Amino acid sequence: MRRFMLAAAVSAMVFPATGWELAPSNIGITDIPTIEDFVPIGVVYGLADDGTLSYIPDPAWVQSCFILVAVGRTGEGRPFLFQGRLPFTGEGAFSPKIFLGGRWHLLSTFRGPLYYEESGGKATVYQFDAARRHRQSLTYDPEERTWTYRIAPLAGQGVRFELVGRALGTTFWMGKFSGPYIVHGAYTGVEGLDVWGGFWDIGTFRAELGIPGRGSLSARGHFLFDRATHRIEPYGGPGRRGRVVSFSCLYLFQDGLFLTLAHSENPSPLEPPVPFQHQARIAFPGEGESFVLEEFTFSDDGGLQPSAFRLEGEFDGGRVELVGEVLLHFPARWGVSVGSWWDPEAEHVWGRAVIRWRGTVVWDGREIPVDATGWGEFTRFLGGGGCGCG
Repeated sequence: MRRFMLAAAVSAMVFPATGWELAPSNIGITDIPTIEDFVPIGVVYGLADDGTLSYIPDPAWVQSCFILVAVGRTGEGRPFLFQGRLPFTGEGAFSPKIFLGGRWHLLSTFRGPLYYEESGGKATVYQFDAARRHRQSLTYDPEERTWTYRIAPLAGQGVRFELVGRALGTTFWMGKFSGPYIVHGAYTGVEGLDVWGGFWDIGTFRAELGIPGRGSLSARGHFLFDRATHRIEPYGGPGRRGRVVSFSCLYLFQDGLFLTLAHSENPSPLEPPVPFQHQARIAFPGEGESFVLEEFTFSDDGGLQPSAFRLEGEFDGGRVELVGEVLLHFPARWGVSVGSWWDPEAEHVWGRAVIRWRGTVVWDGREIPVDATGWGEFTRFLGGGGCGCG
């Protein structure tokens, strides 16, 4: 009875003001993001007189993503990785990280509130570090399709970092912020679904880093910008949400080709009115072409921290056959949490990974060898009876 009642409640939901709904997929959207898509004031956010952003009065909003990840090499040929985030108002702190010389380096620690400003056809979000010595910002120029991330000292010397990413090809949409949204996963702590809207932009970047007394460096490569907002539906009141299980979100990139994918399994007894997310797109930006993977299967080598993946799929005029090998896990060991509201003995984890993808893409009669890299973000779930997912 609980399953039926929840499914009926979700299917009947009408969200405040704009009537958001759920959809099995939003992969067919091909719009280039506007400033209003970047920061949807009046739909998701309110803007105060002092420039701070906050959610509109609605307790179902639970997380906003302003996340950048990047893979590249320095001018000297050393591997370069980046993880950045601007935590939204009320979400706590985050430390941007650069991987160099075999280890992670923290640039500073930033916290909300998140501020907004708009000028000259560009929009910027920004905030300050805990010591109020540095400012981090992200500026979007929709005409040039550039995302410019900066860390700079407020006065005098300090860490300086700039990453300029130019988006290519077709944006990957989880959904417009006015809806409908897709289902990201089930919460382990409360009887509800994580649903989300937003987009990913993928492309190439150049970056410059300077640290007083330690010199400077440059890097180039590819990046993904994740601009999403999450809701919990149906909202059942405050409570410890736990993890969202069990999702795989990733991209892979090589010159002339990139692929994006969002796939989730449902280990819970919830029965939503639409399937969990299962959408992917392949782009050939140099030729101005992009295709939805109409059918695909995604799998891994099992367990709570997979090290190998397989993707097979078909799109209009082609097919994909790829195998992924993890080059680096973040963190090195994904921390295990125990228990969910439907299975007190279950184990579940969250983590990211840098993955090397090899295989073949066949398109328009051509066989394209693939040797690509990219980031992935995952949760995995192992039921107390030994039933895993993903």
